[in-house]
Amino acid sequence: VGGMPEAVSTWIKTSSLEALAEVHNNLINTYQDDFTKYVGKLSITHLEEVLHAVPKLLTKKFVYSHVDPTARHESIKQALSLLLKARLCHQVQCTSANGIPLGAEVKSKIFKIILIDVGLVSTMLGLKLHQFRNMEDILVVNKGALAEQVVGQLLRLLSPFYVEPTLHYWSRELASSSAEIDYLIQDNQRLIPIEVKAGVEGKLRSLHQFMSEKPWKVAIRFYAGPVQCDHIKSKTTTGDLNDYELISLPFYLLGQIYRLLEQFS
Repeated sequence: VGGMPEAVSTWIKTSSLEALAEVHNNLINTYQDDFTKYVGKLSITHLEEVLHAVPKLLTKKFVYSHVDPTARHESIKQALSLLLKARLCHQVQCTSANGIPLGAEVKSKIFKIILIDVGLVSTMLGLKLHQFRNMEDILVVNKGALAEQVVGQLLRLLSPFYVEPTLHYWSRELASSSAEIDYLIQDNQRLIPIEVKAGVEGKLRSLHQFMSEKPWKVAIRFYAGPVQCDHIKSKTTTGDLNDYELISLPFYLLGQIYRLLEQFS
């Protein structure tokens, strides 16, 4: 369903997937119709290409050539910048995560992009809701990407209204030991790594590696299971020691993340 007000209202009133699909498609068409105001300033084609590329590139490092291999990077960059300013897309910046503030160690050329809303993501990827009888019929192949999209769009809402929200992640691209943490947040004077799992289970190899390398002692996993707290004490594949607290939370409790961090502490 996503979180766009009209989509939520329509679903509550009708419980109709077809009516929901109509709202999502109308919203996307409205955004694209709005692009005409930029005629003469930048390419409308590039704006549409970037908007439709973002759902396909969720969870991946955003590379301009992956949007349009024939376009100038500066043209794609300009189109992306406009969509970011319009809040249709949001940047997830890569950081080294050695201390606070997170923005002090941002790698400006490495970032991911999420869209404004998970319902629009599914529609733009071609999910034809009007063909389904109910939600239980839907077997989604990209649950992991959609889960990461959901967590990202909700993390933005945790900042006070007067603070420009920012999103960060950690990545290490090495042939022998690549690793990535989906999101990072600041909680007082510490950083909290966040791993996102669409289901109840899932390997945490990257998280174990991150926690063995960094000084932080608390991590969060959002998943489809119950609230629980586990003390992790093991060794990574490289022989490094893991010794940290893992707080596992269901997706619906994301808005309570800071309260729960204080409670578990």
